[in-house]
Amino acid sequence: MSIQATAGPIARQTPALNHYLTEVPENNASSLRSKAFAANVIAKITYTAIVAICATILVISLLAASTSGALPFILLGLAISTPFLAMGAAKLQGMHLGYSQRATLEEGVAEEIRLIKDWTTEDIKQFFTQHNLPLENLPIEELQKLNNKEPLLALLPLIARYRYLNKMASEQEERYKANLHFTSDVPQLRIDARKAALQKHEIEAIPGMLDAAVILQIISQPALEISRDEMGLVKDFQERAFDRLLSNNDDYFVFHDARRPPLKLKQIENALNPDALRMMLFSEPEAIAQDAGVIA
Repeated sequence: MSIQATAGPIARQTPALNHYLTEVPENNASSLRSKAFAANVIAKITYTAIVAICATILVISLLAASTSGALPFILLGLAISTPFLAMGAAKLQGMHLGYSQRATLEEGVAEEIRLIKDWTTEDIKQFFTQHNLPLENLPIEELQKLNNKEPLLALLPLIARYRYLNKMASEQEERYKANLHFTSDVPQLRIDARKAALQKHEIEAIPGMLDAAVILQIISQPALEISRDEMGLVKDFQERAFDRLLSNNDDYFVFHDARRPPLKLKQIENALNPDALRMMLFSEPEAIAQDAGVIA
């Protein structure tokens, strides 16, 4: 079944080809590592400043015998600035983690490109057949600008990205299953294993599978510029837990397009592979609603 993304304003068609086809993952990784390092350094400097401020407050407090009328204002200023510095440092640490994770992804994609660098046009066609992707709608003229003799080989960076995302998500799902079946005579260890299992499944494996599904669609439409975050959002883990407990609400992925019903967790779990999830993400809203049981 051929699916053409009709995501409206969130599907930007400005560039001739998706940016992943012309970017170099190694360069992306290097840039992201530099940003992660800078964020980490600034965060550490900020934490050092917090320690210095706390020490200053302590020293001034101990020397409170000073008759300076400015002392209360000094203490107040230092006390007020500390929490703001702490929030800034925490944000910088979050940026450091985010940049590091994205750098790891780009490094993984670069390794996948090396693994499939000897693929032929026939290998690409087999990939399309395996994933039920249409070949007839590809912008061959644009792809020829990247590889004149064998334009389909220009899709290798996207295929490598799909392979890495799918591999990482599958590994997290296997860890989820292992933790889920963990046995121990210590109740707390069983509880901790189940918590870790749910995190691997709902926070890492499923979003990774959704990302791989989006890349599959882009492979079939190389001019498409879209991401999972632009299509919708994964509901917060704690929010989902409360919704399931209080209202039996199993919504997992909420589309920005209000016409489309959310994807249920059970619905996703019953088809947890990028090929099936691609159909859910990029089919027409009416078809999705029928699949979810919204339309009779």
